[in-house]
Amino acid sequence: MGKDRYGTLIAAPARAKQRMLLGRARAAQRRKDWPTAERLWRECWQKAPHDRSASIGYIGILIYTGSLDQADALVSQFAQHYPKDENGPVFRARIAEKRGDSAAAVEQWRAALAIEPSHLQALIRLGALLLDSGELDEAE
Repeated sequence: MGKDRYGTLIAAPARAKQRMLLGRARAAQRRKDWPTAERLWRECWQKAPHDRSASIGYIGILIYTGSLDQADALVSQFAQHYPKDENGPVFRARIAEKRGDSAAAVEQWRAALAIEPSHLQALIRLGALLLDSGELDEAE
């Protein structure tokens, strides 16, 4: 058996455990069991900090539960690792909205749309912010 095949076999249980944790974290989130969801997402992220799904789940739950400073720090790491992923600006926009910074949120929703022009959440939230600020022509 070659080294690559052996390494793949050795890593298989860890990948299976990570998939199980991701599933449990998603289930806790669907149940709106926020403390459990946060604990499970954190565990997923700690075991695989460059796993895109684990990062997205953990950052999302941190934003939802109001741990904005911690989420902001992780978004910076995520954006460095995934510079062409629209989730970086989406997370920054959500953080800005939670902090009441509409101007920063508009800028970040636009950045997300520059990466993924059909991102539904970005289109809706940007439109709502523009309507709220009276920029009716641009909101259309």
